[in-house]
Amino acid sequence: MKIKEYTRRFGIISLALFILLIVVNVITSVTVNNLMKPKIVSLDIKKTTDDFVRQTATLGNKITKEQLTAATTKFNKSLDESISEYSDKGYIVLVSPAVVKGARNVTPEVQANISKLMKEK
Repeated sequence: MKIKEYTRRFGIISLALFILLIVVNVITSVTVNNLMKPKIVSLDIKKTTDDFVRQTATLGNKITKEQLTAATTKFNKSLDESISEYSDKGYIVLVSPAVVKGARNVTPEVQANISKLMKEK
């Protein structure tokens, strides 16, 4: 009698541990999958640079070549810094033409950040 009871308890405990192992494995797999999934955003870099060129073109003769060079350098640094902020947060930044669908467009946020950075520098 004692052997049958022992075997029965061992079987129930083994089954419970096996189910617990499966549950832990599923939770771990889902968590790792969500953490490893790349976060992708798109940026319309052509529109961003075209807007900058359009803004500087409206200045016409009011700006010297040196000032234009300085503004272009400042714009490039600000653009690079804005893109790096997304990259540092784990995002993959793709240019808009490379994205068919499914990525959030961050162009307005990047342009606003560039504007803020250019005013600061």
